[in-house]
Amino acid sequence: MIKSTTTVFLGCILVALAPSSAGAKSPFGRYSGTIKVTASATNSGPCSTSFPLANRCPSGGIADCLCVTFSGSYSGAAGKGTATGAYTLDFDAGVPTIGNGAAIFAGCSPANGVIQIAGAKDTETFAIAGGGCLGVSDVPFFAGGCTLVTSDVFVNGAVVGCTTVALVPGGKIVLKGVSAK
Repeated sequence: MIKSTTTVFLGCILVALAPSSAGAKSPFGRYSGTIKVTASATNSGPCSTSFPLANRCPSGGIADCLCVTFSGSYSGAAGKGTATGAYTLDFDAGVPTIGNGAAIFAGCSPANGVIQIAGAKDTETFAIAGGGCLGVSDVPFFAGGCTLVTSDVFVNGAVVGCTTVALVPGGKIVLKGVSAK
């Protein structure tokens, strides 16, 4: 069982090294998956996880950050299975969308975290980086990039876009991008 570690930089290099001749078979393919959210929660401060991106609050204090966690069912490149995730919103670096001062949570902020997928075909871990927003009804959303950091199938990694409809039960997270075996 070989695990792969990659970064966004490596993903860009892989794309640049793709075979250019018409007869050569490209090692690149599409990555696609969807997480249907069944549970989510928010807690003050950074997330308590061993994954380095999810447990960071660059601004410092507990009041400056918010942890968003979620879980759900997954179907896609890793097969059918389950997914869990966590990311930390850094409000001190964010932009409120409502200017009354009291609605700091109704804005968008930098977010970093992790998505872990246990599928029938593969077990995968994605590092996520982007922006997280909480709407006026405190419904969390996320949009950004995901880099596959561990996989048994995609040993040369994957770089995908990660978008959410809503991180509440009934919402979904869509992962789409490029992979390499």
